Amino acid sequence: MSLKKEQTDSIKSTITFKQQLLFAIGGCGIFMLFNLVNIFFANFYIPPKHVGLPNFIPYENILFFINTIGLLIFLGRVFDAVTDPFIGNKSDTYQGKSGKRLPFMRIGIIAPLFCFMIFYPIVQKSTYINFLWVGILQLIFYFFLTLYSIPFLALIPELSKSTKDRLNLSTALAIGISLSTVFVGLSTVVWSAFEKQGDSALIARQKAFAIICILAFIFMVIAVLFIKE
Repeated sequence: MSLKKEQTDSIKSTITFKQQLLFAIGGCGIFMLFNLVNIFFANFYIPPKHVGLPNFIPYENILFFINTIGLLIFLGRVFDAVTDPFIGNKSDTYQGKSGKRLPFMRIGIIAPLFCFMIFYPIVQKSTYINFLWVGILQLIFYFFLTLYSIPFLALIPELSKSTKDRLNLSTALAIGISLSTVFVGLSTVVWSAFEKQGDSALIARQKAFAIICILAFIFMVIAVLFIKE
């Protein structure tokens, strides 16, 4: 009888719909930023000729088979891979009155600002000034996004009291990630609408990306405010 009761308890979920919703919202915010950079970064700085944008970065080989835009993407991914375990360890060992995850997330909440700045070249032509500018900005962006995302994801096993709990939170997160792809994909529709209203290709894209970053910021703030450790 006790074994049967234990098995029944193990599949019960103590995770509320509100908690699932918060994880979907928070995950959506994180991956809206990640997808925005992942999908549009190369296309923005070295765009196809027909879109009406200049090249903002010289398209040249730097290290034999690696060109400028490839090097930027590579450095960003390496930096992100290095900071993930570093931030995870710091968050695991942190002891604070408000928990060990939320304090990091509150700092990382400014990631949307740097995400938008990535798409704001300081020189409106192809130059290595933009190369250095965006190279530094993306490292700052990935650092603050990691400050938010790694502690956020670490909350799933910590808040879960059973396999069912973890499944529910993971499913909610997956839904949020899927929605983030939809939101970022719709940015093409948004900037097309701005172009029809008379905006240049550059301004139209920057407006669309700004909307994505603002939405991501709102979602990330909601998660920080209402998720309880």
